[in-house]
Amino acid sequence: MKFIEFVGPPGSGKSALQSALVSEDRFSGDFKGEMTNRLVSEEYGKYFGRLLEISPDYFKKRFQHLMNLHLTQDYTYDMMCSNSLFMKKVMGEIQFASYNHGKLFHDLERSIHRYCLGMDVLNDDEILCVDEGFYFNAVLISLYKDMHSVPSTDFFKTIPNPDIVIHLDVPPELCLSRQERRNRVVVTQDKEWIKDRYSKLEAQNIFNHYCEKVARLAEDYGSKMIVVDNSAELNTAVDEVRNEIFNTYKNSSG
Repeated sequence: MKFIEFVGPPGSGKSALQSALVSEDRFSGDFKGEMTNRLVSEEYGKYFGRLLEISPDYFKKRFQHLMNLHLTQDYTYDMMCSNSLFMKKVMGEIQFASYNHGKLFHDLERSIHRYCLGMDVLNDDEILCVDEGFYFNAVLISLYKDMHSVPSTDFFKTIPNPDIVIHLDVPPELCLSRQERRNRVVVTQDKEWIKDRYSKLEAQNIFNHYCEKVARLAEDYGSKMIVVDNSAELNTAVDEVRNEIFNTYKNSSG
């Protein structure tokens, strides 16, 4: 399995880019749907998988939801047992945060689930494409510390590092306007780290800064870091990202 992560603040277009890519061959990232169905077919047989595919939407969504809850618990437990250093270092960083420990742990569980599910079902030439993974966890940990410091070296040495980290470079004003257009300003939802200290634009600037700072650490730990301007048309950014990814893997195999 090949593995890439996007890093960018709210409004930078992580989910839109990830969704566009995973609709293409070789890219995978439909964690609640297609990837879970593949695991079900492998674990319970292809006939059960086909039955699930033709089931009513309500049953299908309910089954996938329960399956994903089960997988999240199992994958987290397996990670704790197989890599005690990972949990010690990562959980240590979460404890250094001043607030939102529950959210940070929940987001970490989601990253573990996505990575381990990819390891279970994807072939060597398929690309796991994650819009919010371990590097985005590092951004949130940085923000939730009073002094806004990035996690330690031990954190990055123990997480599963992606082959490629794609940093989405979008002006803070545009990120904020995109959130306002969809009536969901995510950057101000975690009010504890903002409190009365920052305006919406100031909070967005800080978020953008730490996304860039964390993404630039990627190459120190063996990942390729790619910067993509996602302020124009989505199709333009998708073409750029796809070309950069394939060129990176082509050069590394050559």
